[in-house]
Parts: sequence; structure tokens; C-alpha cells
Amino acid sequence: MDVLVVDDEEDVRLLFELYLRGRGHAATVVDSAAAARRVLTDATFDVVFIDVALPDAEGTGVVEQLRAEGLLPPRVVLVSGLPRTVVEELAADLGVVPLCKPFAVDELDAVLGVGDGD
Repeated sequence: MDVLVVDDEEDVRLLFELYLRGRGHAATVVDSAAAARRVLTDATFDVVFIDVALPDAEGTGVVEQLRAEGLLPPRVVLVSGLPRTVVEELAADLGVVPLCKPFAVDELDAVLGVGDGD
């Protein structure tokens, strides 16, 4: 699976990258909305994880813009450290999957649709 992670926190990007590559997925990690747009213009992904709070844009607006331009895959995951109810509401409004920080490996497995036997 080809996965793009958009998050401004270096530790979070590293965690995603190690987890995804350890699961046998191709991982591309970027730190801003502008970098995500550049990558999505040149490549396609099966899943995109995008943080709500990016240094150069609000993640929800980025999802709306990139979706309108046809640059996002069907599976998009909105990631945030905001309260769970807020993240779930934002994700529901966008029709994407919520993932709250801090998250556990089993939550990533569930989002990606994989399990221990995969």
C-alpha cells in the first residue's frame, strides 16, 4: 500500500514511517500542505493521513481543496490531538476517518484495515 503522511511534527512523521515500512507499506512523509500538494501532483496513494493543524494551512481545508482537484484517494484519515469528539466531528463533516493523537498501533492497523495476521 502506498501511504502519504502529512504532519508537521517530526516525531509523528517518524513514527508513521517506521510503522508503515515495518508493515511492508511504501511511506512518503511531508511536513506541510504545500509539500503534500507537490507530492500528490506527481504520485498517487492508497491512503493519505493529514494532520488538522499544519504550519501553512488548516488540514480540513486542505482535504476539501485537494479532493475538489481530484488529488486525494478515497481513503483519507484526519489526524489530530484535539479532543476525540472534535476530531470525530471534523472527520464526519469531511467524510473521512478520524485518528486521535496519541494513537496506538492497533488503531493504525484498524484504519489501514490490517491485523496481526496480515
